[in-house]
This record gives sequence, C-alpha cells and structure tokens, in this order.
Amino acid sequence: MSTTSTIVFQQDIGIPQATIAADLAARFPSVSCRFAWANDDDAAAAAATAGDGDEEQNDAPVHALVTVTHPFTAEIAAAHPDLLGVAVAFTGYDAHDTSLGVPVFNAAGYSTPAVAELAVGLTLSALRGLAIFAHATEWTALAPGRELGSCTVGIVGTGAIGCAAARLYAAFGCKVKGWSRSESAAFTDGVGGEYVHDLAELVATCDIVSLHVPLNDATRHLIGTDVVAALRPGAVLVNTARGGVVDTAAVLAEMRARRASSGTSFVYATDVFEDEPLPADSPFFNAASDLAPFLVLSHHVAYKTAGALARRWEITLDNLDAILNRGGVGENRVN
Repeated sequence: MSTTSTIVFQQDIGIPQATIAADLAARFPSVSCRFAWANDDDAAAAAATAGDGDEEQNDAPVHALVTVTHPFTAEIAAAHPDLLGVAVAFTGYDAHDTSLGVPVFNAAGYSTPAVAELAVGLTLSALRGLAIFAHATEWTALAPGRELGSCTVGIVGTGAIGCAAARLYAAFGCKVKGWSRSESAAFTDGVGGEYVHDLAELVATCDIVSLHVPLNDATRHLIGTDVVAALRPGAVLVNTARGGVVDTAAVLAEMRARRASSGTSFVYATDVFEDEPLPADSPFFNAASDLAPFLVLSHHVAYKTAGALARRWEITLDNLDAILNRGGVGENRVN
C-alpha cells in the first residue's frame, strides 16, 4: 500500500516500538512511522530519520510529530513544512511553542489517578518520617509520626488532578481546603472541599499543602518567599505539579532558617524539580545535608504507571487521528 505520510516519534513514550507500529498500521494503513530520538544539542535535526525504511516511506512527507518534553520549536516546524500537527504525549505542554500556527495536542487526563496517588504517597512518607530513616546510617528511633486523617490538607489547583487528590485525602478522613483561580463544583460538591481565596492564608491553615497547578507565566514561582514563610511548623509541602511552580531557592532558604533557629523544619516532598535532570551539584543530592531529613524526593515518576502509559497511548492515537483525518479538530488541542 502506498505510504502517503509519516509520523515521527521524537521521544520514547513507554510503549514498545512494535506495539506502536502495529497500532498505527491498524488505524492508519497508509502512514509510516519513524523513531528518531531527539537530541537537545541538535534541535534542528530532532526529527531526522532514524532506523530502516523503504524509499517510499523515507520520501513521504512528515505530517505529524509525537514528542513528550523535547521542545517543539520554530526550527523543527521549519524543517517540516508539511507538518499538520504535534501530539504531545504528556499533560503539560509548557515546553512547546504553540504560537507557530501548527495544531498542538496534549494527553490531558491520562495520569490523573497516578499523580494523585503519588501525592498521597509522598505525604504519608513525610508524615511517618521515612525520609529520616532512609538517610540513617544505623537503626534510628524515630519521633512519633502523624496520622493523615488528623490533618487539614490544602489543595492548590482544583482541576482534575487536584480533585482526584482531594478525594483520596478525604477518604483518609482529612479536612480538605482549596485555592484555585477558577472554582469547581467538583471540589465543593463532589469532594466537600472549602475554598480559601488567599493562598498564604490557605497555607497557614493547613498541615499538608499539595500542589496541582500547571506551569505557566502566572504560576511560575507561585510558591515563593511569602507563601513559604506562611507554612506551619512541621507542615508538608507536596509538589507533583511542576518544579517551576515552587521557588526552590526560597524553599531551601526557609528550611535552613527554621533548622538553624528551632532545629526542625517543614518537609518538602517533591517529584519534580526546576532543573531536570538534576545537576550533580544539586542540594537535593546531598544526603549529608542537614536538610536531608526534611526532604522526600522522587524523580518525576508520578505519571509513570502501566495504566497511565496505556491511557496516554490511546489518547495520543486519537490526537493523531485528529491531526491526520479531522483537520486538526479534537478535544485535546491546546492552541
């Protein structure tokens, strides 16, 4: 069968290549695919052909790109003048240029349960002092932990993931409060949450603060010096959103100041960082630091469950159908 267009995959999306090829062949019989892993040092050639393919496949115009976090840029768009759309296999799309006139789609909702569950998991680890034991060099007697159900939880961002996390916290018996730029009936009626309209006030009245906002110009360093200073003694700040939502320098400075004055601090439990991957000299890597007992870290894996990756692929397939067959019309288009 004649190949009329090509889909280029810039990044691994957690699905075996053979499965991807088979699913694409079943759904788009006249479309070929290439696996051309992007290189940050060679953005202009990020979608260059990789692997074997017949002449017809190699000559077919590139009509769709699939990427995750590797940026879609003007250079890549210019290299593919026949491009009809970009399928971002991720919820966040802040790394991609959506102003180039090329339809961009995200995989909204694929990781909602996975991210919400890890937020609660990080919280439990912080409340029970597991980070302290992880850094111990000998059997250590830990101070009594806290039960999650005794805590008041502040949800920052009450979209789908924020509401999913709120439901889990509520199931433990937590009182749930929220702050968001747009209020949701799913949070008030569905979860029984109570909105607080001032972010610093929310933080000051909660034992747990769990972040669930996207990263954009309005939310970058949303959790800055003033908000961090409002955290209760012994509070837990949980970040499964984006690293840039938190001013890391402000968090570490406040932790050190409290550690110096009282010997203790709030806990920062995070799955995401402003710089990813973390540089070798990152303070988060220094297990000998006096802050180590107050850090609970995972390496951007909140989204990464088998179920979430399967859902992501199904959403990406639908987004590719919108790009190739529906003129760029689809519910996940972001521009």
